[in-house]
Amino acid sequence: MISFRKKFTWQKALADTDKSQRAAFISILIHALNNRPESDALFFSRIGFNQEKTFRLATLWSQDGDPQMDYQMGRLTLNDFSGRYADEPYQARPASLKWFRAAAEKRRR
Repeated sequence: MISFRKKFTWQKALADTDKSQRAAFISILIHALNNRPESDALFFSRIGFNQEKTFRLATLWSQDGDPQMDYQMGRLTLNDFSGRYADEPYQARPASLKWFRAAAEKRRR
């Protein structure tokens, strides 16, 4: 049986090579890392996936202009995966709306 770590690493490698898999992989990470107990966050950090790294990876992948990745960036920003809005979480909303708006505009084209 494939270990949990190997499965995540394999899925990341797949997303690295296949752009169509990127938004789904980021969505899985958001679900796995958002509002979880400290023990879960520590586990994911040990296998190389934490909120800040997920945000950096999504930022890199969003540069390709995929509207699905822009949507995921909006979700990451809203849930403060960047760590910028820890003291004032309400300020993440306007920044996330910019990502959601960009995703919607790209889909309309």
